[in-house]
Amino acid sequence: MASNGFAKRLWALDSPTFTLDKSILMVGASGEVTIPLPAYLIEHPKGLVLFDTGLVPDAADDPEAVYGDLASFLDIRFTPEQRVDRQIEALGYRRSDIKYVIASHTHFGHSGGLYLFPDADLLVGEGDLHTRTGRIPPVRCSSGGRTSMRPGTIGGGRSPAAMSTCSATAAWSSCSRPGTLPES
Repeated sequence: MASNGFAKRLWALDSPTFTLDKSILMVGASGEVTIPLPAYLIEHPKGLVLFDTGLVPDAADDPEAVYGDLASFLDIRFTPEQRVDRQIEALGYRRSDIKYVIASHTHFGHSGGLYLFPDADLLVGEGDLHTRTGRIPPVRCSSGGRTSMRPGTIGGGRSPAAMSTCSATAAWSSCSRPGTLPES
């Protein structure tokens, strides 16, 4: 009997962190809070799934070059060993083995490595696909055409995400800053 909807294995990948003043997150709070930016590799009967891609990998070597003043403001802590691509390779997989990439949301700490997985199908929540005008932004495919977004599924069940008919790289290639969607 085939298993359609259950993970075989799951790895919690070591994650970078950032630290900020608690008052930024909650009125009246004091002190600092350190926030991890986790990613997970999931072995599923339908293929390898990567949940979130973390920070832009180049930020492991020079966070300020990638994120500017935000890197020091957030006290980003990110080692080369924490790069999502290196951790996947350390587990014995290649980046091209990843069949699906799920972006929990498109903040910089969760989607910075999307471009590393050009052959993967990208799944992202509908809320992150809409621009301020409420429209889904056009996405240019590597072929030069535009893609449509459609309800996605993994393992036969209906997913609350939308799946791009383009690769993860194509979906984010026109962004002006790492980890952000283009405005229309």
